[in-house]
Amino acid sequence: MKHLILSISCLLFFACTQEQQENVQDTLLAKISDKKLYLSEIESLIPENSSKEDSNNVIRAYTENWAREAVILLEAEKSVAQDLDLNKLVKTYRESLLRHNFEKEHIEENLDSKVTDVQIETFYNENKDHFIVTDPLVKCWVSKIDNSASGLDAFKSNWKKGKKDKVKEFCEQNAEFHFLSENWQFLSETKMYFPEKLVSKLNLKPKTTFNGDQAGYSYFFYLKDIVKAGEVTPLEKVKDSIRKLILHQRKTALLDKYKEDLYEKNLKNKSVEFYIQ
Repeated sequence: MKHLILSISCLLFFACTQEQQENVQDTLLAKISDKKLYLSEIESLIPENSSKEDSNNVIRAYTENWAREAVILLEAEKSVAQDLDLNKLVKTYRESLLRHNFEKEHIEENLDSKVTDVQIETFYNENKDHFIVTDPLVKCWVSKIDNSASGLDAFKSNWKKGKKDKVKEFCEQNAEFHFLSENWQFLSETKMYFPEKLVSKLNLKPKTTFNGDQAGYSYFFYLKDIVKAGEVTPLEKVKDSIRKLILHQRKTALLDKYKEDLYEKNLKNKSVEFYIQ
């Protein structure tokens, strides 16, 4: 479909080009088969007060791009199906663009885009069945540190005690990577930070820590909290998604009402006439 739209757009462009009358005083820049590009068609693209060199660069770049597009279009015209109704396709595409732009403007002018926390919470409570966890969610800390790092023993003690400030300071200076997240994330993604041999050893009980060594590095894991598969996703995790859902519902309702009101108005004014039996 994308290729079709591109083709139609190109057809509209070149159709306009062909319809222009050739002026004997105009400068022909390029010609491919029956398609021609004149200087007058691109003069508006040249910045005012630009030097001759800059102007020539603009003309040269546009002309080359025009030629590239024209070559593709000519090849497409050769392979187009004989029974393809291009006029109908162009008409359908034009109507689609008009409708899309019209609906977009109507939404921008009339949509109530404010979504309160109360509305989000109400939606969440009424639709919890749609927010069931399939991949466990965790809040955790993760870090990887070279075993030769100075002060590693003290760090291990601070890690077990959950002393975030001291842990963060040490990690920023010594860790190969680390994150001390307060956000929910998928357990499957978190496991990717650990070597395969250590993944099975991770302790998945809240408020527990894990430390394992491999290939000269220490891997640390602290599980603050977990939401298991089958449980409801925490509101904070889906808050933004709910806001988008509410706005989408409003957009749909707004357009549906406007379309129906517009139709009824035209029926009442007898602007719509039916001739079927």
